Amino acid sequence: MAVVFNSALIKSQPTVTTFFTSALAQGKLAHAYLFVGGNVEDKWLAARQIALYLNCTDDKRETLGSCGIREIANETRCQSCRWILEGKHPQAWFELKDPDATTIKIPVERARQISAELAKTSHYNRVIIVEDASQEIFHRPAANALLKTIEEPRGVLFFAFFARSVDQVLTTVVSRCQVVPFKQDGQALVGPIALAVQGSTDTLPRLLKDHQELIPIVQSMKNRKFFDWSKARSGKQRRLPHEMHSQGPSEKAFAVSEALEFGKVIVGLIGDEHDSDAVIDGAVLTELEIIGTRAVLEPKISGYLSNLENLADEAKMQLRGYVTKKAAIDSFLIEWVNLRSRTIA
Repeated sequence: MAVVFNSALIKSQPTVTTFFTSALAQGKLAHAYLFVGGNVEDKWLAARQIALYLNCTDDKRETLGSCGIREIANETRCQSCRWILEGKHPQAWFELKDPDATTIKIPVERARQISAELAKTSHYNRVIIVEDASQEIFHRPAANALLKTIEEPRGVLFFAFFARSVDQVLTTVVSRCQVVPFKQDGQALVGPIALAVQGSTDTLPRLLKDHQELIPIVQSMKNRKFFDWSKARSGKQRRLPHEMHSQGPSEKAFAVSEALEFGKVIVGLIGDEHDSDAVIDGAVLTELEIIGTRAVLEPKISGYLSNLENLADEAKMQLRGYVTKKAAIDSFLIEWVNLRSRTIA
């Protein structure tokens, strides 16, 4: 597999670097990504190293990585890598921010200027950074100036929007992006998606280590019809014709019905005094284990799984409050179905 990132970033952000390396290797790099989390330095490094890989002209790029990430004298690097490292590449590196730092919001004219530049033909692969994509800074008029460029890119474009969380960003921007979570410095790499990306074969024992009694119960969940959708995306089951396109009303109703039936199982487990967080984690883990590592590395499915984890966290919080078990679980599973439907479309 190609070398895209340096060893320091791979160590700091193993999930992110594995994700993008796989996307590049499979030719499945999307046009727009939302980098979420507080580690701004690693976001810049990741975006810059992707730009270096996309534009390096050194003949050792595929085996040793771009000359921009190698420990070599700067004068021996290719022109593109030198320009990108300096943040001055005239056609491959764009930063969307107030150039004079005189205003809080990103000027609409700057967004239009970049959009006009990106409409021109170029033999370079262009990377565009929006350093603060929160809607207070990257406000609606500036975002609107770029939306058509994101939807109808000319040549290879890589938009990287930076934000602490998805909630801070305009929905019109989020809907056009793949969400990529960056972990903080020193944050342990844990969680279902992180383990799946690493190819872990013992996800259940590692994440349910304090709830061993749940492991066989969770393993049996995959036999529920609710997980037929997941099996179709893992290659373990023939995909049904209606799943090749967005769901119609009858298919959606069937999916909701199966979700509510599955909800009875989850509510029953919680009612048997199993830890509610562990039961919900078990359901999400079942989805992960069925879909498998290959699909986790596909941008669209990876984004789906990341959003599913967020839904699960919301359900856990509701169960700790005053919401009834049935109401919280039914709401969680219906939103899960809706998330799947958006992923199919």
